[in-house]
Amino acid sequence: ALMQEKTDAGLSRVSSEGIRLEASPSLKALKTFQDGDFIVQDDSSQMAVHVLDPRPGETVIDMCAGVGGKSTHMAQRMNNQGTVKAVDANAQRLALMKDNCARMGCSVVESVLMEAQEAGQAFQGTADRVLVDAPCSGLGVIRRRPDIRWNKESRHVMDTMPALQFDIMEKACVSLKPGGTLVYCTCSAESEENEQVVRRFLEANQDFRIAWPGDYMPVGFRDAITREGFIRFWPHRHDMDGFFIAKMMKRK
Repeated sequence: ALMQEKTDAGLSRVSSEGIRLEASPSLKALKTFQDGDFIVQDDSSQMAVHVLDPRPGETVIDMCAGVGGKSTHMAQRMNNQGTVKAVDANAQRLALMKDNCARMGCSVVESVLMEAQEAGQAFQGTADRVLVDAPCSGLGVIRRRPDIRWNKESRHVMDTMPALQFDIMEKACVSLKPGGTLVYCTCSAESEENEQVVRRFLEANQDFRIAWPGDYMPVGFRDAITREGFIRFWPHRHDMDGFFIAKMMKRK
């Protein structure tokens, strides 16, 4: 259908349900977009939901849902069965998320206007899986936005963001049931926002452990899995946004 709309479309090399658009008219002008056949999300970002691996009938929380790219992906992976609580503190982003859910027919997604730190306590012990797509410096998207290198200060990355990221994950994790799955991800390439935040979290929360991210990675991308079991995509190496993913399990 996309090819009939004069797009240059091909399958993603890493995501099993992804399609790469190399060239296209305005997306909003495409009938396939209007009909809810797809939502825009980078290849690397899609892999966070693959690693989370939500199942039909489960309760899943997207702690920093934004406009709903990952929430709608979760609903699709769950066959629109179960509950996806899409949490965000910004009402405008949630309004856009509702529009995306309506367009794509994702009826299991519930919008929750709340800080992620508050949502953990509000939904204590109710979630099978939790995704923390944390606010970050965004330095992983530098291939698409080269101007970002002049708009970021080292102090913003080294101090402000890691403290916020840890605080969100620390308070969000209480929403998980025993045996539940926690996935932390950012679109940053900085270890201060990624490995260091996860290590600090694990030291402070002994009931969590690193879990293998899963057998979702095609052969050509196996080098994205680190020795610690994290996933790191690099723009120059994998031809997609820089992205970090860590999967953790809560002990039963």
